[in-house]
Amino acid sequence: MNNSGSYLLNKKELPEGISHFTLFNAQKKPLCERLYFKRPAQRLLITAQTDKPQYAPRDKVSLQLATTNLTMQGVPANMSLAVYRLDSLATATYPNINSYLWLTSDLKGAIESPDYYLTSTGTEADEALDNLMLTHGWSRFRWEDVLTNQAVPFENPPELNGHFVRGRVTHSATGAAALDITTYLTAPGRYIRLYNSKSKSNGQIQFELKDFYGSQELVVQTDTQRDSTYHFELFSPFSAKYASPIPAQYRLSERFRTDITQRHLAAQVQNAYYKKYSTLYRVPALDSVPFYGKPSETYKLDDYTRFKVLEEVMREYVPGVQVRIRKDGFHFMVHDDPNRTVFYDNPMVLLDGVPVFNINKIMAMDPLKIQRLDVVTSRYFHGPLVYNGLVSYSTYKGDLDGFQLDPRALVQEYEGLQLQREFYAPRYETQQEKQSRRPDFRQLLYWNPEVVSAGSGNQTLSFYTSDQPGRYQVVIQGLAANGLAGSASFTFEVKGSL
Repeated sequence: MNNSGSYLLNKKELPEGISHFTLFNAQKKPLCERLYFKRPAQRLLITAQTDKPQYAPRDKVSLQLATTNLTMQGVPANMSLAVYRLDSLATATYPNINSYLWLTSDLKGAIESPDYYLTSTGTEADEALDNLMLTHGWSRFRWEDVLTNQAVPFENPPELNGHFVRGRVTHSATGAAALDITTYLTAPGRYIRLYNSKSKSNGQIQFELKDFYGSQELVVQTDTQRDSTYHFELFSPFSAKYASPIPAQYRLSERFRTDITQRHLAAQVQNAYYKKYSTLYRVPALDSVPFYGKPSETYKLDDYTRFKVLEEVMREYVPGVQVRIRKDGFHFMVHDDPNRTVFYDNPMVLLDGVPVFNINKIMAMDPLKIQRLDVVTSRYFHGPLVYNGLVSYSTYKGDLDGFQLDPRALVQEYEGLQLQREFYAPRYETQQEKQSRRPDFRQLLYWNPEVVSAGSGNQTLSFYTSDQPGRYQVVIQGLAANGLAGSASFTFEVKGSL
């Protein structure tokens, strides 16, 4: 009627959080959008308190922490905990994980006091929330992408199992992208890892690396006995997009002078007296088992008679591999134990994890440089590839020991995942430690990104105050296994010595 229409929705049937309502014309073009927010009925309730409201410098703080939801019994929650000094630079307000996940992550721009819209109720709060939704829209996606039913590729897909190393394969002569070229990537070392990837239509390749930490040397190549006319490129692991620089006219307020001076002094004191503790890293537990698992045969060459030629080693005490000489040189024929036969094509041959496709080169190597030999006497399925057995040599240091790689292979230094830095804080458990003249000007007393709660009972965490008197803020943020998020915050005082 009068070119208008109405459609009623039951608010109770809408999901919690933000819902998008979009109006289309006959050509499926979006004309307008309206957002509606439904407050979540539950959140992760976190309770925390210290054993005292006030402490002296270098005093021990015991903090009781628990998740108290009745529905959280037995449900694990992962929380982060920070304790820092409040001044004009660090206020009592802080980003809230609950308001971010439910509200601000779906909206553009800065939202002032976002937690107000989740916790406040009544007519005034509902009107403010409605006005907030009216001023936002078109925030998450393009309807053209949704209605065409075409998946938009992730520019940066989530790295759930390991670090992604990406690159490109092109024709050496023309520079054009190469399609369906099998490439191999490895980092020579004691941990035998090998990855493969087939190039896409744009020449891109992608490898998902396991336990790849720090700066290492990567080797990328193809089977040079088949594909030898390609050029490889590895993309930088660092983003090429940078944050906008601070405007030149930006100036700090004069009221921050005292706190900035105090923080500057505190930072210099910590660098002078605790520098060696600022670079402590947590060494990850690395899987020492090679990518092919437990081999069929293993030989530690020092346990056998040492021969001067690798051909003698293979013929004398490696029964799972037959050595044959043809017109083009040496070939390996690995036994296929499950089928009681022999593979006539060469297996995958590795040296410290690096594929060697020219058997003549590996046979020319000094056997005294090889510490260990593994043999897989069956077909090995490795992603989309199938190897007719596998022969893996390991040198004593895992550094190829002078072996010359194929000149067409790409050897590049690459920065992997950074090690997790351990948070250091001094402990004053004895009277002598408390009376130490070494200054302690820490602003951040405690930081723990992985506080795990089982959902029932209390757990106690402890730390020590510094020489800095003042009011300290405790902030806990958490996310439970069932999706509930929550936070808690409170303060305590540190009084200076008289």
